[in-house]
Amino acid sequence: RDAIRNQQTTCDGSPVKLTASVGLGVYDPAGGGNASTLWSVADNALYAAKDAGRDCVIIAHVADEPQRQLDEGS
Repeated sequence: RDAIRNQQTTCDGSPVKLTASVGLGVYDPAGGGNASTLWSVADNALYAAKDAGRDCVIIAHVADEPQRQLDEGS
């Protein structure tokens, strides 16, 4: 992220600041889940990174997803 943030870029002659938000889904085959769940967890983590002010990394575990969904629904 530092390399992206420190990159000097312009658009139509005006400076543009670049940042990177990363959502990472972690899957443990012994913990259950499937590829669809992994994609969903990673996608949710990406949006959480953007919501957190951008330029950050959010790591989410597939095993934690069912509990997180229960908490959001109550």
